[in-house]
Amino acid sequence: WRTTNFIVNLTASDLTSGVAYVNYSYDGGVVQQVAANYADVSINSNGNKTLTYSATDVAGLTSVPVTINVALDTTVPAVSDNAPLTWQTLPFDFTISAVDVDSGIQSITYAVDGVETVINAVNEVNVSIATDGNHTVTYNATNNAGLLSAQNTINVLLDSAIPVVSDNAPVGWQTQDFNFTINASNGPS
Repeated sequence: WRTTNFIVNLTASDLTSGVAYVNYSYDGGVVQQVAANYADVSINSNGNKTLTYSATDVAGLTSVPVTINVALDTTVPAVSDNAPLTWQTLPFDFTISAVDVDSGIQSITYAVDGVETVINAVNEVNVSIATDGNHTVTYNATNNAGLLSAQNTINVLLDSAIPVVSDNAPVGWQTQDFNFTINASNGPS
């Protein structure tokens, strides 16, 4: 895969009568005929395409056509996730997805609280969150042409701890006014 537009140089030779034309067809298109012993073919559209070429000599004989693949991907992969935006009360999973219509996805890299994981040759990965807290998740994807998406950063939130309530109220009947304090505490949220 190439990541920038490029030119394929086609060259032919014929020692007897000489080359009259170089013929080529890009991605199944109309055959182009260039009256010379060479042709420069600009590759400027994304995808894995074919280039078929041959040469015709001055005597009218044409060589056997040769087909090669030319692969161009100038676009970084698109990445997304379906992580919940609010506090969750049970461990959960979410999905990180990557799409690249030209060269495909080589890998997805993600990190939860700085611990990195690389998954190769997939378009989706499931990420499990099982510990309470406000977790920072970063992720990106690399396509088969080697282009890297921008890094996304999200926060996912899990609080499975039930709040704890306590007080310092006196036990039993009281005969006069009194004050007491109620305390409530919870985990990460």
